[in-house]
Amino acid sequence: MLPQEHFVYGFFFAALLLLIFSNTVGLIGFMIIVLSTVLIDFDHHMYHLYTKQEVSLANAYKFFRNSRKKFLALSKAKRAEYYSAWCMFHGVEALIIALLLTFFVSEYFGFVFIGMAFHLILDYNEQWRLSPRIDRISSAYDFLKFRKLQNINDS
Repeated sequence: MLPQEHFVYGFFFAALLLLIFSNTVGLIGFMIIVLSTVLIDFDHHMYHLYTKQEVSLANAYKFFRNSRKKFLALSKAKRAEYYSAWCMFHGVEALIIALLLTFFVSEYFGFVFIGMAFHLILDYNEQWRLSPRIDRISSAYDFLKFRKLQNINDS
């Protein structure tokens, strides 16, 4: 899912939470949820920076748009043989860290946890429709699994 889509969905999700839990969420919680729903995708930029040694956010965006286009051009069965990127924040490990930080550092990390979890739910929903496999449940598992798959940009 594209960042602008995550922003729109995240905005309305956070607004709903603010409406229902106004005493708990508040304006700061609303902003943190919206931002964390989008900023979790920073790991895509880090992947691009690592693989292409290029800092440009615009070029990273184009790179992933092109990767997505290539991926979607494949049949559903063929998609299982490829991956586009390993994203370290897109897994249960990142959620566990955010949850632990909520209890040991600041309650604001709870809002980060909510935003990241919502982002991952959106990604899982989209991926389930597009591919016969589920990635990004565990970053560690994906890292090990992706070593056996071909990168979509190498084909």
